[in-house]
Amino acid sequence: MDRAILNAEPQWFALYTRSRAEKKVHAELEKNGITSYLPMRETYRQWSDRKKKVEVPLFNSYVFVFISRKEYIPALQVEGVVKFVTFEGKAVAIPSQQIEAIKLFIGEGAPEYEITEETMEAGQNIEITRGP
Repeated sequence: MDRAILNAEPQWFALYTRSRAEKKVHAELEKNGITSYLPMRETYRQWSDRKKKVEVPLFNSYVFVFISRKEYIPALQVEGVVKFVTFEGKAVAIPSQQIEAIKLFIGEGAPEYEITEETMEAGQNIEITRGP
């Protein structure tokens, strides 16, 4: 095991999965009590007789897991998992900000907005209480 995994605090890591096994791996990880994240996107698929909207993984063959040292081996043992994404033979931790950025990109972590019927005049002072 490497130093990143030896950290007792949970961190995000990327698991490489068999082709088209992302959803099964994600479900099995969750079933085993391991926090996982599978970003999805909607797309249209064309069949000979119809066109259908389907959800597909944003990153083919990858599932993200939030694990500590004790969950390293159980995560690897899930059917469909090939290996951790590594650099120089060591599993690479992914900063939480990167996962949050993915969530914002696909709209999962989008801030909530309040819509009102009030009208504003040019030059009127307003107060922004939160958000960018």
